[in-house]
Amino acid sequence: PPTGPINVELEAVVTDLNRQARVSSTRFLVHPSSIYVGIRASKQFLRPKQAIQFSVETVDISGAAVKDVDAVVTVRRRSYVRVGWTQKEVIEEIATHAVNGQGVW
Repeated sequence: PPTGPINVELEAVVTDLNRQARVSSTRFLVHPSSIYVGIRASKQFLRPKQAIQFSVETVDISGAAVKDVDAVVTVRRRSYVRVGWTQKEVIEEIATHAVNGQGVW
């Protein structure tokens, strides 16, 4: 297990029906903690307006489940709309849910 902060880079690639890919990535610093929150989607690919479930779990630094930890998860949709010759980013909050350490949302 890490004893100090580590850099994490996440990247997502979405490919449309025309096989055009849109890539986004982010990098951030993570400090060691006694508890971590993990989120897993029930599916990797969705059709438009198809529902999805997320499982939310809390674990310790070794990956063992930790029960009775409160967490709040917020899902936001990021999209882009064309305004004249430019694109404008639109962020819409879809849902916020409080989770008590385990369960499917």
